[in-house]
This record gives sequence, C-alpha cells and structure tokens, in this order.
Amino acid sequence: MEQVHLQHGPPALADAWYEDLCAESGKVYRQMALWFLDPRRRARVDFAKIDAPVLVIAGEKDRCCTPAMNRATARRYGDRGTYVEIPGSDHMMTAGPVMPQTLGHIHRWAEEHGIAPAGCRS
Repeated sequence: MEQVHLQHGPPALADAWYEDLCAESGKVYRQMALWFLDPRRRARVDFAKIDAPVLVIAGEKDRCCTPAMNRATARRYGDRGTYVEIPGSDHMMTAGPVMPQTLGHIHRWAEEHGIAPAGCRS
C-alpha cells in the first residue's frame, strides 16, 4: 500500500480536513504528555476499572502516537484490548484513502463485541 500522508495529499482534501480542526487544550495535552509531572495524576487511567472492550487503532507511520505506544496501551487492557494497525497510514487515519479501511476495522470490531448499532450489523 502506498504511504499516506494527508499533508502531502491533494490540497482540496487536506484543506477540507484541516479547516475544522482546532488546537488541543495546552493544559490537557500537558497532563497527558507530562503526566509524571502532575502530582494530582489527572490523566491517570486505572486500566483494571475498565470492564468494556477497548479498540486501539494505530497508523503504521504515525509519529505522534507511535504503533509501539498504541500496542502498549492495548496490552494494558489485557483481554479487553484489541490492537489494529493501519498499514501505510500516519496519524490522520480517519481521512483520505485509508478511511474506509479504518472504518472497516471499527465496524468488524464492534460486530465482534456485539456493540454495533442495529442498523449497521451485517
């Protein structure tokens, strides 16, 4: 599969996608990225308390949330965690040419766990 980088894709696609994006909250990002510096641990996740299935999706070429980081996250959920990697995709796996593949993984996972909306079940 061809490597997909939306920022290098067709300008019309990139412009339409980025038009509605907004900057993350600096405070929230700091709490997530530098969680070890937050004495109140506001971004801490108690993985043992999550009892629902969890889908973790990574783009193979994502340098923001690397596949290794996402695999580790899925493992933290134990049997509840499912890891999927989208070949050739960067962080923007919900847009452009890889979007159908991403949505397909989400749909199959939701069906496997019996949580797909009634109108979307195969």
